[in-house]
Amino acid sequence: QTGPLELPDEFDEFNSLATFSGGRREWNSNDAQVINAFFATHSRMPTKKQLISIFQQDNVLKYIFRKEGSERCYEKVKNFFKKKAAK
Repeated sequence: QTGPLELPDEFDEFNSLATFSGGRREWNSNDAQVINAFFATHSRMPTKKQLISIFQQDNVLKYIFRKEGSERCYEKVKNFFKKKAAK
């Protein structure tokens, strides 16, 4: 058996990826930058189906997608385009 203090360092890294604030999970700043940079070249918000396909085709986005889930990634991209449109 492995006690809680004997877990490998990779668990510490994973746990530090997102912080919690008032019941709301903050995005890891690196993940947010990758998503924002990737979708900055898109002129419009992709459909949900297209978005999932995009996340599955890129290795870094695929990692983020698996870690965060489809709904959270969809909301992140949707909010990115809302902010982009407001500028």
